[in-house]
Amino acid sequence: VAHDMSEALAIAAAEEPEVVVIGGGAGIYRAMLPRLDVLHLTVVHGAPDGDTCLPALDPRGWREVAREHVLASEVDDHAHTYLALRRVPEHPALLEDVSGEMPAGWRGVV
Repeated sequence: VAHDMSEALAIAAAEEPEVVVIGGGAGIYRAMLPRLDVLHLTVVHGAPDGDTCLPALDPRGWREVAREHVLASEVDDHAHTYLALRRVPEHPALLEDVSGEMPAGWRGVV
């Protein structure tokens, strides 16, 4: 467990894991998105309770590499879509860095 961003990055660099999983708050997501290679995103099709939203992604900065639709069921109140997005490093990760609109299928509470 790391107590700040610098400590988390130092631990990851020292241990060289194959995958690093980041759990937010909104500030952590915003700070780490430009550093990601791959983003696994769940887009909920509904209005679930929640107050942490993913910052708007610049669609030029991400390429969709996988998509899976899941219907609402006894265990999932809302239909949702799992997306895997791969970073395109020569473009900004977030729309706040440029003007534009995030694709509707990528919006949702994380």
